[in-house]
Amino acid sequence: MWLIRTFWISLGLTVLGALTLLYGIGLVILIAGGVWYLYRVVAGLLKLIEQKPIEAPTRFI
Repeated sequence: MWLIRTFWISLGLTVLGALTLLYGIGLVILIAGGVWYLYRVVAGLLKLIEQKPIEAPTRFI
């Protein structure tokens, strides 16, 4: 569930950022989406290494 949500939300943020890139806010959305994606990947890998479940896989952060 964690990985699927990470994919779909990051895809949505990327599309939204690309569509609003001409208005100036798109770059901010793309950077924020990239930081959020990296956080989710690192947090997931750390839980995998520790062999612990993710507490709330449906949360946004």
